[in-house]
Amino acid sequence: MAVIIYGPQGSGKSTQAELVSRQFGLVHFDTGAVLRDVLYDPKNQENPEIQKHRAVNEAGGLNDPEFVLTIVSERIQTMMESGFGVVFSGSPRTMYEAFGTDTVDGLFTLLELGCGKEHVHIFFIALDTSKATQRNEKRFGCPVCKRQYLPTHSSDGEERLCPICSHPLEVRADDTPSSMVKRLEEYRTRTTPIFDDLKKRGYQLHEINGDQKPYEVFSDIKHFLH
Repeated sequence: MAVIIYGPQGSGKSTQAELVSRQFGLVHFDTGAVLRDVLYDPKNQENPEIQKHRAVNEAGGLNDPEFVLTIVSERIQTMMESGFGVVFSGSPRTMYEAFGTDTVDGLFTLLELGCGKEHVHIFFIALDTSKATQRNEKRFGCPVCKRQYLPTHSSDGEERLCPICSHPLEVRADDTPSSMVKRLEEYRTRTTPIFDDLKKRGYQLHEINGDQKPYEVFSDIKHFLH
């Protein structure tokens, strides 16, 4: 089974992907985290091409679709050949990544070949832009565990440490106010057009109310997964 969870930044895609992965025994493939691992890998710090992609990422832009699809395709094919199902949080992000070209397979083609179109489930977590922005303004994450947390400080104002590994929580480079504006615009103009094409290709897109507690969102998602 493959599950794709879409939604604006701050809608809780990664949280829901984690819950789905644990409940249904899938691998959570966080494309953003995978890209950041490549972009921030110490071995790549002297690579000018990688650093160019890193600058785009930190500014809130979407990385070059060809660059992203190359990285994602290789890892997804390996996982599916090994028999693993997968859940994505926010990917594929562009038409090219989703559907490819006449000579390059997009992600949906790979998923259809790997597990069958009837086993590809797509969700959209709907959340007002202003609420998404408010959430991201308060969001901190652990660079070691890759987990995100709200709130970020205890009541006495002391910095809160990650409850898993005790590393200090940090603000992601692409969660600054200016980056958030660009990320939301990129989502609106480059990711949401994918939805119409998915419907034309016979996929059902399940819309979930994102203005709920995470366990309520998860309950709605589970309703469609068997």
